[in-house]
Amino acid sequence: MPILAKEGSQKEYFKVPAGTSQGACYDVWDLGWQRSVYQGEEKVQHKIVIAFEIDEAIPSGEYAGKRMTINAWYTLSLHKKSTLRAVLESWRGRPFTEEELKGFDLEKLIGVNAMLGIIHKGEGDAAKVRISSISKLIKNAQPMVPENKRSFPDWVKEFQFKSVDDPSNTETLGDAISPDEEPLAF
Repeated sequence: MPILAKEGSQKEYFKVPAGTSQGACYDVWDLGWQRSVYQGEEKVQHKIVIAFEIDEAIPSGEYAGKRMTINAWYTLSLHKKSTLRAVLESWRGRPFTEEELKGFDLEKLIGVNAMLGIIHKGEGDAAKVRISSISKLIKNAQPMVPENKRSFPDWVKEFQFKSVDDPSNTETLGDAISPDEEPLAF
């Protein structure tokens, strides 16, 4: 069977505008242990994604009128030097207690609003959109209720399928999750 490429078959994407936007966390995804190369050195780190809706609507196309979304990727760690810890403390408006550092359930973030600093790195269509900061919602702001429902997008399932065993675990963790199966509960 032929695989046809056609002009205009590419989906239309709209970039989240740069600046400060109100957002609401609508999901958190555990990608498992992922291999990456940074400055020529291979690392294996436990990665998560925090997904936000923002108060900006998609202007046209199939999803016109729905809120734009943006994701932030982190290594799953609350070490004192970790980016995730700094972001969560900024978002919460306070540091973690010793008790909270023993284990903080990231699913508590779902539905929580924040002020998101959004930047564009690069020029034109090649510019990458990133969350540069996450902070507590400003006083008297009306909280947004997420419209998106929790889900496991195909790209999340693919990352989970490609995950590797926890390098600190000397026992096997079992078979990987197929991208077509429901992932394990967090």
